[in-house]
Order: sequence, then C-alpha cells, then structure tokens
Amino acid sequence: MADNIRVCMLVWSYWPDHEGGAERQCRKLVHSLAEQGVKCEIVAALLDRRMERVIMDGDCRVVRLGLLCSFITPMQHFVNSFCRLFPSDTGYRAVAFWLMLPVMWLARLSFILAARNYFLHDGGSIDLLHVHESGWLAGLGVWLGRYRGFQVIAKEPLFPSLMPIGYDVPFRRIWTHLRRQARFVAMDGYISADLQRHGIPDEQIIILPNGVRVPNEYADVAVHRSVLYLGNFSQGMMHKAFDILVDAWALIHCKVKDARITLAGSGEAVRWKKQAQAAGCLESMTFTGWVPDTDSLFRVSGIFVLPSRMEGLSNALLEAQSWGLACVVSDIPGNLALVENNVNGLVVPTGDARALAAAILKLIVDPELRVRLGREARKKMIACYEIGLVARRFVQTYKQLIQINSERTGFSCP
Repeated sequence: MADNIRVCMLVWSYWPDHEGGAERQCRKLVHSLAEQGVKCEIVAALLDRRMERVIMDGDCRVVRLGLLCSFITPMQHFVNSFCRLFPSDTGYRAVAFWLMLPVMWLARLSFILAARNYFLHDGGSIDLLHVHESGWLAGLGVWLGRYRGFQVIAKEPLFPSLMPIGYDVPFRRIWTHLRRQARFVAMDGYISADLQRHGIPDEQIIILPNGVRVPNEYADVAVHRSVLYLGNFSQGMMHKAFDILVDAWALIHCKVKDARITLAGSGEAVRWKKQAQAAGCLESMTFTGWVPDTDSLFRVSGIFVLPSRMEGLSNALLEAQSWGLACVVSDIPGNLALVENNVNGLVVPTGDARALAAAILKLIVDPELRVRLGREARKKMIACYEIGLVARRFVQTYKQLIQINSERTGFSCP
C-alpha cells in the first residue's frame, strides 16, 4: 500500500467534462492509485460555469480553476458556426484559430494565475505533481514545483514529442524552457528515444505505458463484423487521417454493400460527412458524436480501425484490444508498440487508403481471423497493460522520486 503518498494531478479537462485520451487515462489512473492507498487530488480548468468548483470523484478531490475558461466552449460553438462559411479546411482552421486566440490566451492566463494562487496558498501539502501532458501545463507544473519544493513528472503523450507551444498560450517561451526540467513519462521506447533526440537526458525519462481496465466480458467478434472508430474529429486529417479513413471506406462500400462503420467522438465532423457523401458511402457510416459509454460500442463491434498519422499510445486502441476486437492500425510508432502485424492485429502503411481498405475487408470476410487476432490482443492487454499493473509501477516511481527529493532537500517523507 502507499498510504503516505500524496499526488496532485494537473490536467486541463477532467470528468464529467468531455474526455479525450489524456483525460480518460488520468481518471483511470487516479481511481486505480486510490485503490492502492495513494491520496490523489485533481486540478483542472473550470470549463463550464455550471460546474461546482470543488467536487469529489470517489475518494479524490477535484478542484477547478480559472473563471475565464468557461467562455471557451460557447465561443467555440460560435466560431464553428461562422467558419462553416469557408469551404476549405485550411481557411476554416486558420480563421478559427485567430478568432479563438484571444479567448484561449485570456482563459489560460486566468488558469495560470488561479493555479499559482491555489498552490501557494490553498493547495495543501503534496509530495509530487503529475502533469498529464508535455506542453505548457508541464512548464507551469515545473514553475509551481519550484515554489512548493515537490517533484514534477509530465506525461509525453505523442510521437513526435515536445510539440511546439502555440501563440494562444501566455508566456509560451517560459513554459517551453521550463518543461524540459520535468521528469518525463514516455509511454513507449519510441517516445523515449525521441525525447532524447530533443536533448532530454535519459535519467529524466521513465518508460511507463497507458493502462486499461480489462472488462470481464469481451466482444463476440465471430458474430459481429461491424467496424468502429473512436477519435476527436477536430484534430483534423494531419493527426487522425480522417481523409484516408473515408477514402478507404468508400472502396469497402463498393465491394460489400452491407458493411457498416460507426464513428464516435467529439469535435466537428461536418467536413468528413461531406467527403463521405461525395464518395457515395455516407449511408453506411454512422456518426454518433461524443458517447459517454464507449463500452456499448465495443460490445457490438468486431473490428477497430486507427489510421492516424500521429498518435501516442492510443487509449481507444488499448480499450478495443481489451475487448478482443481485431484492430487495423497505421504503422506509426505508437501503434507499433501495441500491434504486431498478423499476430494481434493488422498493420498498414500510413496514408495508404487502399491498403487500409484491403485489411478491413480481409477481416470483414474472415471471422476466424477476427477471433484469433482479437484473442491475442486481449491476452497482451491482460499481461502488460492492465491498469492495476500500470498503477503499481507508478507507485514505485512516485516513491523513488519522493525519496530523491527528500535527500536533496534534507526532509524525509512524513
């Protein structure tokens, strides 16, 4: 047990806000750590004025800061409506960015000031700050850690790592410099090597994967052959490769008229619906929007697809494999860390719509292959990525870092 460890999680959004991969992983880890006796507190942005500033998530206290953060969502809805007047994706994204820039800048400034006040005066006593991204929040975490004297670790969720901090962040040059002083959690060896290429010393890097709660049940992939995709549509084609997915599905629709794909996730999907309609395959695609209970989707699917051009260790992919789905993924590092071609999934070249379509079609027509790949994928999740196992490794990491900090400062842990 780890009854004496007190950890604060710093994350931009947290339940019951809409959760992306980092936010969902944070909550899974928090609950598993709490089961092992770690005292966790979560500090996040106040993204909805209707939410209470302080709530409890099980045994964990959630504190929301930054009053101006609550203006982001209504402004984003207004900007999205306005930007639909622009036909091109490039024009849409450029106009949306510049319209939202002052809103985001002021919202983040309000969060920075509120976080400084909270950690200096109201934050209580913590042993370690765990930041769930490697961007500006990681730099802010290091800055706060200097004042309070606690260790700071930051999760690097993406390959390539240490992405530039945008102009919509106040004091971005300061955070760019400070974040390099954190200890980084790299989710796989590819990310670790990339951090080292960016000049992060090996001793500042800890390799720990995302974890997944493996359900007691699993999908009947011998019966179900429908395809599932989960992702944030606002991240665009350069990240999630929606253009490739729609092109591939158009090829599949031509050959198997009764094939169906469900696309779930938050964000703006209007462009991809238009592309699908132009390709003549929209009738076989179901866009659900954000779904709070993704288990209901995994339960009735047979195939999961992730064609991303850029990805870390995808939570959606982990969850799909834990349910025993047969997965088709692009050959980017984050996917290759989880999927071995024709062993526990199928791997296709990134950006190749024909290869993606061929792999999905192969699984649609071959239930035995779906079962074999899904079974091996689930076995790997149980052996290596179950959230309890991952949380125990985090506890050991926390203990080591807290001990290092106590030796450096001359104080021992209570």
